[in-house]
Amino acid sequence: MLKAIFAGLAGNEYTLDGAKNCYADNGDAYHYEFWLAGKDATEKLNNFLIANNGVKYGDPIKITYTATLTWGAAKSTANDKTPASRKTAEELNLAYKTGTDTGLRYDSITVEKIPNMSDDMIRGVDISSYQSLINAGVKFYDFNGQEANLFKMLKDAGVNWIRLRLWNDPYNAEGFGYGGGNNDEESLVKMASEASQYGMKILVDFHYSDFWADPAKQPLPKAWKNLSSADLTKEISLYTSKVLNDLKQAGADVEMVQVGNEVTNGAFGIWTDRDHGENWATIWESDQGNQVAKYLGTASGAVRSVLPNAKIAIQLETPNISKYRSIMTVLKNNNVEYDYLGTSYYPFWSTHDGNSWYDNVDLGYGASTPINLEAIEKMAWRKFGKKTVVLETGWINNVNDADGTGNSISANDEIQAYSHDPQGQVNAIEDMYKALVAQGGVGGFLIKLVGKIGTIIRKCLMYMEPVGHQRMQLVMLQIQ
Repeated sequence: MLKAIFAGLAGNEYTLDGAKNCYADNGDAYHYEFWLAGKDATEKLNNFLIANNGVKYGDPIKITYTATLTWGAAKSTANDKTPASRKTAEELNLAYKTGTDTGLRYDSITVEKIPNMSDDMIRGVDISSYQSLINAGVKFYDFNGQEANLFKMLKDAGVNWIRLRLWNDPYNAEGFGYGGGNNDEESLVKMASEASQYGMKILVDFHYSDFWADPAKQPLPKAWKNLSSADLTKEISLYTSKVLNDLKQAGADVEMVQVGNEVTNGAFGIWTDRDHGENWATIWESDQGNQVAKYLGTASGAVRSVLPNAKIAIQLETPNISKYRSIMTVLKNNNVEYDYLGTSYYPFWSTHDGNSWYDNVDLGYGASTPINLEAIEKMAWRKFGKKTVVLETGWINNVNDADGTGNSISANDEIQAYSHDPQGQVNAIEDMYKALVAQGGVGGFLIKLVGKIGTIIRKCLMYMEPVGHQRMQLVMLQIQ
């Protein structure tokens, strides 16, 4: 973790320029440049690790810089409104390395109105790491540069739903968090209650795991690992009921509950090893699929008992007609009660997947395309009576590396569904919403909107600049 933090520090490969000018007696300007202490990259890293030896989660991090006096005026970035599209590759790279203004907020974009999009359609964001950031001392600022409440800013920008994930016990034996937001119940209740004060509707995303549950893994919580099937069923019901009752008592407006997270390859400790030749069919075309369905049914039953009016969603990923239909058939055969088919929708993954035909339409290639999304919506409604909600989506506004951990997509990748800039994000989100509107979908949630917030709204566009990975932004769509 310390090495990952170090990789994102300014003053390693590139200098961190001081913004303040000093002046000699003759009036010549000079300023200071700051470098991490050490004669080379290896020594800088070692110094950083030694200075923070034994540091625990929540402790302050020690960073030692050296200052070099440099003749000439400091480069002022406070009033630099050069759009990213007009900056050189070297200037952009430097901005991402040093944390200075990238200019993305000044790039112009065009947002078209989406016909027939209703006011109550879900325009949601997932900000599950918010409480962890607040605990770490992160502050949020409005479009005038004044410290402000994140939920108020989101509400003012048009967001009407918040998605919040939940992990059972995201801490190790020493009490240190696994990271990723440390989304325990206490954090969930705080975020959900605060969001509700600003009129936000809440979607609770139960992972039924101590950390990420996703297509690659679905591990049981530590406390549930040695339970029999009967006892696990009881725990699923008791845990779900307890959390929802606690949220209810706290005044949180929970109007949707997601039982399981991306359960395409299994859930509740039963999952396929997709990295070694197995796939969704290994689970869902066997008795294991029936067992997973029974556990999901237990979870949804607990939701109904506590929040009878809340919608229940079951989330799959990598949209495909045959796969989704097969899994939903198992759910139906096991009488699993739910309202919405939830899906992930990432245009930069699974681009070579063939989708065959549906409703006399060639669906072409690429799992997360508007035409394939529409087909999924049609199938889910016609065959199962379920409307569709996009529970996770996102596109990038650049291909620069903001934290040294690598990105999901690069400038040289074959994946070119949309341009790698703010306009590309607008186009991606507009296409998704048009597909949802066309087939009666209920809306969508953008994911991983955390960290520094840009300072302007431009034509219904609000930039959200995360601390890690590629920058994402929230696109507020105009309603006609």
